[in-house]
Amino acid sequence: MEIRRTRPSDASTIAWIVRPIFREGSTYTIDPDISEADALAYWLSPKNETFVAKDKGAIKLTWIPKQTRLMTSQRRFSIEILAGSRCQISLQ
Repeated sequence: MEIRRTRPSDASTIAWIVRPIFREGSTYTIDPDISEADALAYWLSPKNETFVAKDKGAIKLTWIPKQTRLMTSQRRFSIEILAGSRCQISLQ
């Protein structure tokens, strides 16, 4: 599995992944009727550092790592991973 930062060429696949999650309305407080352009503008905003995971040449996941807390010399991150289903992972 390859993990890397998103590229402009990933946009259509990212939209395919994130729009159903936004439409569901239980994970994000975003208008469920968000357009593809607005969903991509949100997800790929310059303030976000977004990543994708590819397996066998296809993007399977996209996420935005978010620092939630700084502890001594350790950072905690919550990662929102969006695929056909959603999950949340905390890395310590």
